[in-house]
Amino acid sequence: MNTLSRKTPPGCIIRRRERYYWKLPQSLREHFDGRQTVPLMMPGQTRGATKNKRAAESVRLQMWRDLKGSDAPQTDGDEVVESFEAHMALATSVDNAKHNAGKIRRLIRFAAGRGVAVNGLSPETIEAFMAWLKADEIGPDGEVVRPGAAANTLYNYYNAIKNFSDWAGHARRTIVTGDLLDGIPRPKQDRPHLRFLTKHQAARAWRTVRRFAPSIERHFLLALWTGARREEIPSMDWSDLFRDQTGRLWIRIRNFKTNSERPVPIAPRLGRRLVRWGMGRRGRESGPIAAPALVASTLGQHLTDLVAEHPEGMPMFGGLRAHATGNGWHLLRHTFGSWAAQAGVDIRVIKEWMGHKSIQTTMIYAAVRPSTSAELIDRL
Repeated sequence: MNTLSRKTPPGCIIRRRERYYWKLPQSLREHFDGRQTVPLMMPGQTRGATKNKRAAESVRLQMWRDLKGSDAPQTDGDEVVESFEAHMALATSVDNAKHNAGKIRRLIRFAAGRGVAVNGLSPETIEAFMAWLKADEIGPDGEVVRPGAAANTLYNYYNAIKNFSDWAGHARRTIVTGDLLDGIPRPKQDRPHLRFLTKHQAARAWRTVRRFAPSIERHFLLALWTGARREEIPSMDWSDLFRDQTGRLWIRIRNFKTNSERPVPIAPRLGRRLVRWGMGRRGRESGPIAAPALVASTLGQHLTDLVAEHPEGMPMFGGLRAHATGNGWHLLRHTFGSWAAQAGVDIRVIKEWMGHKSIQTTMIYAAVRPSTSAELIDRL
């Protein structure tokens, strides 16, 4: 659940100190003397705000209805999207809510251009919208003004419309009637192309990092041998290291976005490097393993600059998009997952090590697993 910040869009429900508040849309702040947030209180509650997540959405919806004087936003596209975004932020995350709301806002603009109101949306309108997204838009001179959407983009639009249809067609809202996607097949996703380093390529890249960018050497090896995300590396602490009953060394990797942590075993090569860095010495019981001053965005820029200045030492990074500074670090994460799969680690174990929410995300590494159909019989 998000806390109040500039990134939190108006209309969203936010949580502070385990209680829920409503970040008011600009149009409603006049009702509350210009305040940005108001507590969401249950009937009979006189102070504070509710701690119940589900009740918070019901209270917000009732307040919205009372202020607007109607049962539901039937035709005002902006208010519909605003309310939908608030619901998605509560159910998922602020970033996901913004992405979904942006797609629905584009759908409503498309429909309005054809004289269709929000409460008049139908599967026919959605089918026309998806076809418009897929096709190239040709200008008067024959040039392509807007290229058609890729398969994955169409897939994401379909999911956003599905979320909107489920929300808007709920009995409490009845903004739309029926399933907006009735009879419309889900677009197929492009299978992601997995890129990872060989042991030789990784060693070559490490030598380049150690020689020309020693400040990120620890970050580089931690990402390579633990599969940590770029934003997780600066928070790694010496106190996160521990040994299990067999004496094997592990590290707890914390993810502050999901407020979770996962244990990952330390490979012998990284274990020896940790000893060189001072593991076990007096004064190393706590404190950051790598320089905490290098935050995620800074790490991305360091690696991007290194690849640009020394392409001969890191040719495998050269094909990554220059503007996506996180891709180089994600290549190291893919390398860890691929090496684990090649070593025969169960895909469900890799899922836990990588911190994936869904096994479908981890299945990308199944393609690099060794062929075991005939070999497994020898292990019986």
